[in-house]
Amino acid sequence: MGIKKPAQKPRDRVLADDELRKVWNRAREIGYPYGMIVLLLILTGQRLGEIAGLRWEWIEGGTVTFPGEITKNAASRVPLGVMARRIVEGTPRHSLLLFPARGRATRPFNGFGASKKSLDKCGVENFTHHDLRRTFATNMARLGVRLEVTEKLLNHVSGSMGGIVGVYQRHEFMEEMREAMSRYEEWLSCILKTAL
Repeated sequence: MGIKKPAQKPRDRVLADDELRKVWNRAREIGYPYGMIVLLLILTGQRLGEIAGLRWEWIEGGTVTFPGEITKNAASRVPLGVMARRIVEGTPRHSLLLFPARGRATRPFNGFGASKKSLDKCGVENFTHHDLRRTFATNMARLGVRLEVTEKLLNHVSGSMGGIVGVYQRHEFMEEMREAMSRYEEWLSCILKTAL
């Protein structure tokens, strides 16, 4: 039609510690399914669609294997920390999905509009689900986690793992990711003032 898309400024919103605490507490109040999705976003740094579409068969031995057809990039394996595993273990099994849509056991949860409005009652302004991912990455850097480990956790294929490095570097960083998740959850439990 000849209409040019207006330039968009990339978001750079990162939640402060007290904001993260408010979002966490409100998500806990909301509970299953949406609140648990938000808690897993905070704990894993994964994309909203990946967590909302999470299937029981992808979880084994404290690790989630996301198939390539659900991810933005390639298939990825992400270790779950203690807090994340507790949330998964506390999730009711209604279908093959951890978070099925209401009345549709074969479809992932999709009521994000109304649910986000409820989450916004936590008092934190101007944040999106994706800002939780950016906050996760930022806090990993704050904790001294190596960039390539964070990028593996986030399933980034560009950045430090892009180009020729991505062609030749095939280490999975699984132990490093487990250590990073452990360190992150320990830090987060201090922020939240809860025991691991």
